Amino acid sequence: MAHDTGLIAWLRSLPERQPPNQIDRRDPVDERYSAIAVNEGLAALHELPNYAVDADRTHVLLVDVTSAGLAALAE
Repeated sequence: MAHDTGLIAWLRSLPERQPPNQIDRRDPVDERYSAIAVNEGLAALHELPNYAVDADRTHVLLVDVTSAGLAALAE
């Protein structure tokens, strides 16, 4: 299954972020691609329970690329 090249680029960029694999869904790009990735089963999002700023906890998430996501990256 072919995926949007922007989505694949976004998935590839996750390990290079600081901190790695964390996104902020207040960013429109992160919001868009994280929603697509979850809907397509390419990633799962997890809250960071020990995040330093309580107000940011629901926005700053850890992205876990699924096996389907890894397969999409290998295509």
